[in-house]
Amino acid sequence: FHNSIDIIENNLALIGYGKELNKIVDSTKEIDISQYSSKNLMRYKNNENNYIICNITNNKYLIIKEEKPSTSTDSSVINLILDYLIKILKEE
Repeated sequence: FHNSIDIIENNLALIGYGKELNKIVDSTKEIDISQYSSKNLMRYKNNENNYIICNITNNKYLIIKEEKPSTSTDSSVINLILDYLIKILKEE
């Protein structure tokens, strides 16, 4: 998986993977992340950066910075991660 991925709560990174994690946290400070209330994957473009954002729970978000355009395999991985996170966070 070539994109950076982060779980954000209240503009703080909880856990992440990839070399662009700092850019993800910085860019969430510029976006009104509350507008992404959908459980569906939504796209956001900030200057030359592309993000995929999804609301996992009321205040936790999955944010992916696309370093390369996502492929169908990436979409499968993202949906697998999302399903797993939703299951874990429901048990919290």
